[in-house]
Amino acid sequence: MEPTYLWTSTGPVFRNRWIAWDTQAALSVSHGQADIERGFSLSNQIVDDTRIALKERTIIALSTVKDVVNRFDNVDRIPVTSQPIRQFRGAHATYKADLESVAKSSQDKEAEALTKVMEDKKKQTAEMKRVEIGKRQHEVKKLIAEASERLAKATSSKMNMTDILAAQALLNSGNTIIQETRKELQELEAPHKKHKK
Repeated sequence: MEPTYLWTSTGPVFRNRWIAWDTQAALSVSHGQADIERGFSLSNQIVDDTRIALKERTIIALSTVKDVVNRFDNVDRIPVTSQPIRQFRGAHATYKADLESVAKSSQDKEAEALTKVMEDKKKQTAEMKRVEIGKRQHEVKKLIAEASERLAKATSSKMNMTDILAAQALLNSGNTIIQETRKELQELEAPHKKHKK
Protein backbone atom coordinates (compact mmCIF):
# COMPACT_ATOMS: atom_id res chain seq x y z
CA MET A 1 0.00 0.00 0.00
CA GLU A 2 1.34 3.44 -0.94
CA PRO A 3 1.66 6.11 1.81
CA THR A 4 -0.38 8.50 -0.30
CA TYR A 5 -3.36 6.08 -0.31
CA LEU A 6 -4.04 6.64 3.37
CA TRP A 7 -3.51 10.35 2.97
CA THR A 8 -5.94 10.73 0.08
CA SER A 9 -8.54 8.30 1.41
CA THR A 10 -8.62 9.48 5.04
CA GLY A 11 -7.44 13.08 4.68
CA PRO A 12 -10.86 14.68 5.10
CA VAL A 13 -11.52 12.55 8.22
CA PHE A 14 -8.68 14.19 10.16
CA ARG A 15 -9.92 17.37 11.77
CA ASN A 16 -6.48 18.43 12.92
CA ARG A 17 -3.97 18.98 10.09
CA TRP A 18 -1.01 18.15 12.39
CA ILE A 19 -2.34 14.66 12.95
CA ALA A 20 -2.64 14.23 9.20
CA TRP A 21 0.90 15.52 8.69
CA ASP A 22 2.29 13.22 11.42
CA THR A 23 0.46 10.27 9.90
CA GLN A 24 1.89 10.98 6.47
CA ALA A 25 5.39 11.38 7.91
CA ALA A 26 5.10 8.10 9.82
CA LEU A 27 3.86 6.26 6.75
CA SER A 28 6.66 7.61 4.56
CA VAL A 29 9.35 6.10 6.82
CA SER A 30 10.88 3.01 5.27
CA HIS A 31 9.93 -0.21 7.08
CA GLY A 32 12.91 -2.09 5.78
CA GLN A 33 16.40 -1.68 4.42
CA ALA A 34 15.63 -2.90 0.88
CA ASP A 35 15.62 0.55 -0.75
CA ILE A 36 18.82 1.56 0.98
CA GLU A 37 20.53 -1.72 0.11
CA ARG A 38 19.36 -1.34 -3.50
CA GLY A 39 20.95 2.14 -3.58
CA PHE A 40 24.27 0.80 -2.28
CA SER A 41 24.15 -2.04 -4.77
CA LEU A 42 23.56 0.40 -7.63
CA SER A 43 26.40 2.63 -6.41
CA ASN A 44 28.74 -0.37 -6.27
CA GLN A 45 27.82 -1.23 -9.87
CA ILE A 46 28.53 2.32 -11.02
CA VAL A 47 31.70 2.96 -9.00
CA ASP A 48 34.14 0.15 -9.58
CA ASP A 49 37.94 0.04 -9.26
CA THR A 50 38.44 2.03 -12.46
CA ARG A 51 35.96 4.78 -11.48
CA ILE A 52 37.04 5.62 -7.94
CA ALA A 53 37.79 9.29 -8.71
CA LEU A 54 34.32 10.16 -10.03
CA LYS A 55 32.68 13.29 -8.68
CA GLU A 56 29.36 13.13 -6.85
CA ARG A 57 27.56 14.85 -9.76
CA THR A 58 28.82 12.22 -12.18
CA ILE A 59 27.73 9.35 -9.93
CA ILE A 60 24.25 10.86 -9.56
CA ALA A 61 23.98 11.35 -13.34
CA LEU A 62 25.08 7.77 -14.02
CA SER A 63 22.63 6.37 -11.48
CA THR A 64 19.82 8.47 -13.02
CA VAL A 65 20.60 7.10 -16.48
CA LYS A 66 20.72 3.56 -15.08
CA ASP A 67 17.33 4.06 -13.32
CA VAL A 68 15.71 5.31 -16.52
CA VAL A 69 17.08 2.42 -18.57
CA ASN A 70 15.91 -0.06 -15.91
CA ARG A 71 12.44 1.52 -15.79
CA PHE A 72 11.91 1.06 -19.55
CA ASP A 73 13.76 -2.31 -19.72
CA ASN A 74 15.71 -1.26 -22.78
CA VAL A 75 17.29 1.86 -24.25
CA ASP A 76 15.16 1.56 -27.40
CA ARG A 77 11.94 1.83 -25.38
CA ILE A 78 12.76 5.14 -23.69
CA PRO A 79 10.35 7.74 -25.08
CA VAL A 80 12.06 10.74 -26.62
CA THR A 81 9.75 13.71 -26.30
CA SER A 82 10.25 17.42 -26.65
CA GLN A 83 10.42 17.98 -22.88
CA PRO A 84 13.76 16.16 -22.26
CA ILE A 85 15.16 17.61 -25.46
CA ARG A 86 14.35 21.14 -24.24
CA GLN A 87 15.54 20.29 -20.75
CA PHE A 88 18.96 19.04 -21.83
CA ARG A 89 19.54 21.24 -24.87
CA GLY A 90 22.22 23.31 -23.17
CA ALA A 91 23.95 20.38 -21.46
CA HIS A 92 26.91 20.28 -23.82
CA ALA A 93 27.42 24.05 -23.62
CA THR A 94 27.30 23.84 -19.82
CA TYR A 95 29.80 20.97 -19.93
CA LYS A 96 32.18 22.96 -22.17
CA ALA A 97 31.84 26.04 -19.94
CA ASP A 98 32.65 23.88 -16.91
CA LEU A 99 35.72 22.45 -18.64
CA GLU A 100 36.87 25.95 -19.60
CA SER A 101 36.42 27.22 -16.05
CA VAL A 102 38.44 24.28 -14.70
CA ALA A 103 41.18 24.93 -17.29
CA LYS A 104 41.20 28.66 -16.47
CA SER A 105 41.35 27.89 -12.78
CA SER A 106 44.34 25.59 -13.29
CA GLN A 107 46.04 28.22 -15.50
CA ASP A 108 45.45 30.85 -12.81
CA LYS A 109 46.95 28.54 -10.19
CA GLU A 110 49.99 27.86 -12.41
CA ALA A 111 50.48 31.59 -13.04
CA GLU A 112 50.15 32.29 -9.31
CA ALA A 113 52.70 29.57 -8.51
CA LEU A 114 55.09 30.94 -11.15
CA THR A 115 54.71 34.46 -9.76
CA LYS A 116 55.42 33.17 -6.25
CA VAL A 117 58.55 31.34 -7.48
CA MET A 118 59.77 34.50 -9.22
CA GLU A 119 59.14 36.61 -6.09
CA ASP A 120 60.95 34.05 -3.94
CA LYS A 121 63.89 34.10 -6.35
CA LYS A 122 63.98 37.91 -6.25
CA LYS A 123 63.92 37.85 -2.45
CA GLN A 124 66.71 35.27 -2.40
CA THR A 125 68.81 37.32 -4.83
CA ALA A 126 68.22 40.48 -2.79
CA GLU A 127 69.21 38.67 0.40
CA MET A 128 72.40 37.37 -1.24
CA LYS A 129 73.19 40.90 -2.39
CA ARG A 130 72.61 42.24 1.14
CA VAL A 131 75.05 39.64 2.52
CA GLU A 132 77.60 40.62 -0.12
CA ILE A 133 77.16 44.32 0.71
CA GLY A 134 77.57 43.50 4.40
CA LYS A 135 80.85 41.72 3.67
CA ARG A 136 82.05 44.66 1.60
CA GLN A 137 81.15 47.09 4.38
CA HIS A 138 83.08 44.95 6.86
CA GLU A 139 86.13 45.01 4.55
CA VAL A 140 85.79 48.78 4.19
CA LYS A 141 85.81 49.16 7.98
CA LYS A 142 89.09 47.24 8.04
CA LEU A 143 90.43 49.44 5.23
CA ILE A 144 89.48 52.64 7.04
CA ALA A 145 90.96 51.32 10.28
CA GLU A 146 94.23 50.57 8.49
CA ALA A 147 94.24 54.04 6.87
CA SER A 148 93.60 55.67 10.25
CA GLU A 149 96.46 53.67 11.76
CA ARG A 150 98.87 54.65 8.95
CA LEU A 151 97.83 58.28 9.22
CA ALA A 152 98.39 58.23 12.97
CA LYS A 153 101.86 56.69 12.51
CA ALA A 154 102.79 59.16 9.77
CA THR A 155 101.74 62.20 11.78
CA SER A 156 103.28 61.04 15.04
CA SER A 157 106.68 60.19 13.64
CA LYS A 158 108.58 62.09 10.97
CA MET A 159 105.64 63.35 8.92
CA ASN A 160 106.39 60.90 6.16
CA MET A 161 104.51 62.24 3.15
CA THR A 162 104.39 58.85 1.42
CA ASP A 163 102.54 57.25 4.35
CA ILE A 164 100.18 60.23 4.56
CA LEU A 165 99.33 59.97 0.85
CA ALA A 166 98.82 56.21 1.16
CA ALA A 167 96.52 56.70 4.15
CA GLN A 168 94.60 59.38 2.29
CA ALA A 169 94.19 57.06 -0.72
CA LEU A 170 92.92 54.28 1.56
CA LEU A 171 90.44 56.67 3.22
CA ASN A 172 89.20 57.95 -0.14
CA SER A 173 88.65 54.45 -1.51
CA GLY A 174 86.95 53.42 1.74
CA ASN A 175 84.57 56.38 1.57
CA THR A 176 83.82 55.65 -2.09
CA ILE A 177 82.99 52.02 -1.31
CA ILE A 178 80.77 53.07 1.63
CA GLN A 179 78.84 55.46 -0.63
CA GLU A 180 78.45 52.73 -3.28
CA THR A 181 77.18 50.17 -0.76
CA ARG A 182 74.70 52.69 0.71
CA LYS A 183 73.38 53.40 -2.78
CA GLU A 184 73.04 49.68 -3.51
CA LEU A 185 71.17 49.13 -0.24
CA GLN A 186 68.81 52.00 -1.06
CA GLU A 187 68.13 50.45 -4.48
CA LEU A 188 67.38 47.10 -2.81
CA GLU A 189 64.99 48.70 -0.32
CA ALA A 190 63.20 50.89 -2.91
CA PRO A 191 60.84 48.15 -4.27
CA HIS A 192 59.81 47.18 -0.72
CA LYS A 193 58.99 50.77 0.15
CA LYS A 194 56.79 51.08 -2.96
CA HIS A 195 54.82 47.94 -1.99
CA LYS A 196 54.28 49.19 1.57
CA LYS A 197 52.70 52.47 0.37
